[in-house]
Amino acid sequence: MDPNIDLSRFRRECIDTNKVFDYVIARGTDVQELTLGGITQDVIDGICEALTAGGTVQNVEVEIDFGLLPVDDTGCTAEGTEMVPLDDGEEIELTLVTVTKSDTIPINITFDVFESDGVTPVYVDVEATAEIDGTAICEEPVLLCCPDQVGSEISCRVLPTSTFRLLGTPTCVDGDGDGALDLLFNLLFTLCQEVQCSAPVKLEVFARPCEPRPLIPLGDCRQELPNPCRRIFPVMDEDDNGNG
Repeated sequence: MDPNIDLSRFRRECIDTNKVFDYVIARGTDVQELTLGGITQDVIDGICEALTAGGTVQNVEVEIDFGLLPVDDTGCTAEGTEMVPLDDGEEIELTLVTVTKSDTIPINITFDVFESDGVTPVYVDVEATAEIDGTAICEEPVLLCCPDQVGSEISCRVLPTSTFRLLGTPTCVDGDGDGALDLLFNLLFTLCQEVQCSAPVKLEVFARPCEPRPLIPLGDCRQELPNPCRRIFPVMDEDDNGNG
């Protein structure tokens, strides 16, 4: 605490809150060939024609669609405890946690398609969707310092900092044998998943009443005045140049 803070308005207070006892980020890496959806067949045919002629796919951006990813489809399971030796020889008991993924993880993909010269665009800002097979990603066991008490909770969530990279050139295949081509992306990705253990605690803090801040004005209605033509009708105490 800053020693220059005036504590005369602060009081000792006891509050109930959740304390984070441990926090890690688990990573799961995989390479999967994904069939792109959300693109009309005529656009897919045009992309495949450009790729066959030596065209390239550039400016690929991938993000997880958190609007379609149920929160309860990613989680953690406490599998028991394990004694872990420290550098000084002491052993501590930690909780062994298994990190799980949802069956499918929806993603959104945007990309551009260029001719073989790599400069002339064929399609720009193509928007597509795909699904990652979450069951193919190995479940990562992690060790957490988690108190064995009523109310302690282990939580997990996939982070938007997960990374994706296109490998090689996309391919076009007639997957269903009906003559309609499918566009396939080979993606290398790392899914980042936040894992933390928290529990309710009582804390003593120095606090003071919270005062509201001033409102931010949304805009003022101002009166619009006509031009007074002061060169013709000067006001009192002004010279010929309109100066007071």
